[in-house]
Amino acid sequence: MLGHIRSAKRVVTVDTPILHRMAPHTRESATILECVSASGCPIRPTIILKAKTHRNTWYPNNKNGPAGWYYATSPNGYTDDELGLLWLEKVFEEQTASLARGQRQIRITDGHGSHETADFLTFCFSHNIMLLRLPAHTSHLTQPLDVGCFGPLKKYYRDEVERLCQGGANKIQKRTFIDIYNYARTKALTMSNIDGGWRKTGLYPFDPEQVLSQVRTRPQTLPNASTANSTSTTDQNNILTLQTTRAVHQHVSRLLESSTSLNTPAVKRIKTLGHAAERAIAQNVLLTAENARLLAQNQERSRRKATRNHQLGRARLMTFDDIATARHVWNRDQQQSSTAVVEFVVPQAAEPIVDDGDVLYDDEDFSTFAVEYVEMYGDEFEWFT
Repeated sequence: MLGHIRSAKRVVTVDTPILHRMAPHTRESATILECVSASGCPIRPTIILKAKTHRNTWYPNNKNGPAGWYYATSPNGYTDDELGLLWLEKVFEEQTASLARGQRQIRITDGHGSHETADFLTFCFSHNIMLLRLPAHTSHLTQPLDVGCFGPLKKYYRDEVERLCQGGANKIQKRTFIDIYNYARTKALTMSNIDGGWRKTGLYPFDPEQVLSQVRTRPQTLPNASTANSTSTTDQNNILTLQTTRAVHQHVSRLLESSTSLNTPAVKRIKTLGHAAERAIAQNVLLTAENARLLAQNQERSRRKATRNHQLGRARLMTFDDIATARHVWNRDQQQSSTAVVEFVVPQAAEPIVDDGDVLYDDEDFSTFAVEYVEMYGDEFEWFT
């Protein structure tokens, strides 16, 4: 789901009232088709959105968008037999045929029905692709993406949704979803994670013991305390400042306890000052991060409102270049249709036009009207006389 956030735990007292976390109410589903090779490189993904047509405001522009991605639509946001075949023909084959150099490829799949249709199998056999189906209910042990990449990918994606939610976002739009996924994918689908997934599944290098050793019964161990207490360093400079302040406060407290020249009220005031400094720096760290989130969300909201929403196409699968071309054609057609032609015919009669004894227009009145109209709207029309 687009608005799925990460789980969290809180330590509270028995007197703490029930607290609820804010979460986006987006419950729309989307599907990502990812594929990685044993060389450590992923191919460009395919994003399947729940829709019938492609809309302009859903996709990034040419300047900051993920170039080369593929976008598809389906009634429920999931893949189907038709999209599975399109992905094999237009995405997988086009990106891997040149790397295979005419040699046989091994395509490892799970048991999804779209991987086993007659058209899918026929295409694989005719293009020298050998299919290898993983055993049922073993993807958590034998699928390299599940083992090495999808865990970090989910974490980075949910963390980013959580930050947007803390900044006030109550819905994850399709455009925002693509931006968040691009950020999470860049951090998660690294060469080290991909290599680790292939190695831990024992597929490459081939080592069945990697999986068999996990299937056998093993004694349960308690989690490492150092791992459980580890924290992320999102802003190293601010954290170091807070740590330095706390260290100075502790050092001063030890000196005060060993000193006999200061009276008790002075010692208490100095300790109070140290606690206040720690709280102030901690609040500054939180406010700085919150301001950065709000600024980024406001900028994204402004860009989205400034973009006009229109249909780009009805194809089931479109490449990033197809979307850019459709945008260019639509903008060109809009520019051509925005030019209007207004033709004024100046009356040739010199006498005033009389209706029931009242003069409507004469030559001078009409000329004055035409000059004022040109001054008002001359930049928007082509004039012919």
